[in-house]
Amino acid sequence: MEVWLRLEVNFFCLAVLVVVLFEEGLRRRDRRSSDQAGFLGLVVSTMAMLALDSAGWLVDGSRGALGRFFVYAVNIAYYCCHSLPLLFFLSYMDFQLFRDGAHTRRLRPLLATLFAVVAVAALAVPFTGFLFFVDASNHYHRGPGFIYFAIFSYCLAFSSLVLIVAKRRLVSRRVFITLLSYPIPVILLGLLQALQYGLVLIWPFVSIFLLVASFNIQRAQASTDHLTGTANRRSLDEELESRVQDARRGRGFGAILVDLDDFKSINDSLGHETGDRALEDAAAILRSVVRSDDLVARFGGDEFVVVLGLSEADRLSDIVARLKREIEAHNSGARRPYSLSFSVGAGVFDPKSDADARAFLGRIDSLMYADKLTRKRKA
Repeated sequence: MEVWLRLEVNFFCLAVLVVVLFEEGLRRRDRRSSDQAGFLGLVVSTMAMLALDSAGWLVDGSRGALGRFFVYAVNIAYYCCHSLPLLFFLSYMDFQLFRDGAHTRRLRPLLATLFAVVAVAALAVPFTGFLFFVDASNHYHRGPGFIYFAIFSYCLAFSSLVLIVAKRRLVSRRVFITLLSYPIPVILLGLLQALQYGLVLIWPFVSIFLLVASFNIQRAQASTDHLTGTANRRSLDEELESRVQDARRGRGFGAILVDLDDFKSINDSLGHETGDRALEDAAAILRSVVRSDDLVARFGGDEFVVVLGLSEADRLSDIVARLKREIEAHNSGARRPYSLSFSVGAGVFDPKSDADARAFLGRIDSLMYADKLTRKRKA
């Protein structure tokens, strides 16, 4: 009866994740982007863990040599895959925090190495009995190395928790709370599950996290530029319309329009993949100089717009000056085959002279082109 209750819980969670996967597939139909790999990997690997957990309970104690083979095979697969959801979460979390595809890609070799270490230890179990062993009645038992496996998992979960808290200012409150809902239950419930074998706690709660993340984070990605992680043009237009209405009621705002200089030459001479990386770097620099509540959007091609909740031209000038310092710091520190340079137009919305959002954008666009011409004359 107890086994069937566990199976019912697992199959219910699998049904929930099938819905999440279907919803994510619909959202991705018209956009293929690497920034969602962590989320999809997290969903699929969690489904695999639920299936393997169910199979483990079904084959445990099976009779004969064939039964013994299945007990070993299922539990080896379970341990091989056990770290995958957490590793995919680390990849997903990294992109949500930094919105930098290049940064996330640099993390993946480390995650792959960690997975390989666990997989090797699991595959060696028939010879070592380190992680688990199977007794004469073909029942699974934890091995002497299980404690090290548990510590390894807790260290990964705890490191993700520390990073989420440390970088909380980079994301909205909704994203911050959603991300926290993964490592905290994993740590607490994993501890209970390690102390009391047979409890089924972690994977149902991970399934709940994925459902919540699908609504709180993934649905919002429909308004995100898939390459740079910034808001897309539609989101920018909606934000500007809302800000214009607020400005007419006395809540001012400003904006910065940025054009990436000589982007065509980067694409032509170094290739489109390098050009994509230049756009990702540009977006990361823009995010680094504004608050998490400000909007950074890709306006089109190599142009970005930053919308800020301020109404003083002096403060806007300070942010532009900070942006230029960040560009210089990036060029001096980054190992890239190119240097970044921005032409900038900035202004505060004026309800008297700016008829609407389009007129305001046109004004700061003219300022940007004036800055570009000035820079060309100096060059």
